[in-house]
Amino acid sequence: LSISKKLVELMNGQIGVTSKVDKGSTFWFEIPTEEVDTNATTVELPDLTGISVLSVEDHPQGAKEIMNSLRSMGATVESCPTYKEGLELAKARPFDVAVIDQGLPDGLGLDLIKDIMKIRPSTGMVMYTVRDDIGLSHSLKALGANYLTKPASRAGLGEAVKNTARRFSTINMEGPRKLLIAEDTDSVVEILRRQLDKLGVDATFVSNGNEALRALES
Repeated sequence: LSISKKLVELMNGQIGVTSKVDKGSTFWFEIPTEEVDTNATTVELPDLTGISVLSVEDHPQGAKEIMNSLRSMGATVESCPTYKEGLELAKARPFDVAVIDQGLPDGLGLDLIKDIMKIRPSTGMVMYTVRDDIGLSHSLKALGANYLTKPASRAGLGEAVKNTARRFSTINMEGPRKLLIAEDTDSVVEILRRQLDKLGVDATFVSNGNEALRALES
């Protein structure tokens, strides 16, 4: 409270407390401010014009902030609160990017990302969650999805969406079309297989390093 008092006084304000026995205390402060344009910003925001985004977020205020932020940067956004609705929207039409929370009322965002990637391998994925989980981060990295922790700034969210969309829109298959892939996670193998089939790439999958070496020799 002494730190709060100093901060408030530095801003030419006042701080105080009212207290009643067996009732509790109310701490208050007042500081003078100036009204400013809510659209004013000194941050250069990314241009998301032409990028379509699916947002799956069950918290009403959070969903509203995501939608308004991305739309203000030019993106078209469809929002829904549940795993089921998100999957149905992804089946109905393709999106450039999906922004998905981990804790949904009817399932996990990670599982939804896997399901959407099976049917829409060209959709970029951003996990936007309050969870700071190294294991979850590694799982998303293995899937090729971005990991963004809440709360991110409007610019931070926009950059994550823009970078994800750019990465998936600039896939160039002018190079080799025969690949050897060593991967021991079945769900990742299935997603890669579907993606590469759509791109016309002939891929051989093995599950460990020894098998990879034997495959190279043959």
